[in-house]
Amino acid sequence: MTLIIVSGTRHARTDQHRADVEFRLSRWRPGAGATLVHGDAPGVDRLAAFVAASWAWNVVAVPAQWQTCDASIPRELGGCPKGPHLKVKHGRTYCPFAGNRRNQSMIDGWPHAESVLAFPALGSAGKSGTWDLVHRAADAGLTPQIFPLAVSRPEVRQFLTLPAESE
Repeated sequence: MTLIIVSGTRHARTDQHRADVEFRLSRWRPGAGATLVHGDAPGVDRLAAFVAASWAWNVVAVPAQWQTCDASIPRELGGCPKGPHLKVKHGRTYCPFAGNRRNQSMIDGWPHAESVLAFPALGSAGKSGTWDLVHRAADAGLTPQIFPLAVSRPEVRQFLTLPAESE
């Protein structure tokens, strides 16, 4: 049985991104009965789930538990540090280590995955949840395949906007 873990940028939202993800997954398409495990984040994770479901694959979502902290898990396995560390974003409180715990649980839950496909945002330089999963997979003896995607992120767009020329 084919088992694939997928992780990627949340900023993948275009038809081209879907086509890129579909192309990488198409290597396994002929065999029904494959399983795709993903982190249930917007972007690549859900695009991959959509493609896999359209091919009648088993799809397993492993969402991060953003409202939960767990200092009983060692830090290197995605556990929380002791002491205050919660953050607030868009008016919601969350644990910044929840994504790391989710990534570790995907690796621990499916240690014999045939492939780990990672689609980080081009230029993310190893500073994302996708890269966290890549490192965790490699530490577990898996060989992640990395396919950077060009995305238009709001925080990047603001730096690309040129001021109007003065007349």
